[in-house]
Amino acid sequence: MSLGRYLWTNTVPGEGYGEQIDIDVDSLPKTSLPPNVTLPNLHMDERTGLIMRCQVPNFFISPDGLLYHSTNYGS
Repeated sequence: MSLGRYLWTNTVPGEGYGEQIDIDVDSLPKTSLPPNVTLPNLHMDERTGLIMRCQVPNFFISPDGLLYHSTNYGS
């Protein structure tokens, strides 16, 4: 299963505001640590097609600045 791509847009004024980064989630290293990046996204119920909630992509940034895909899907 492919996780696809995520287009991230910087919303921090004065620090690259508006800059966009195309992230290929499948190419990121993986970690079991819980996500710590709060980027808004939508979750759609596959059975009904209804938007169920807002959630964050499972990204984790390590203390040294590396971006990971978190495989920790806990609530």
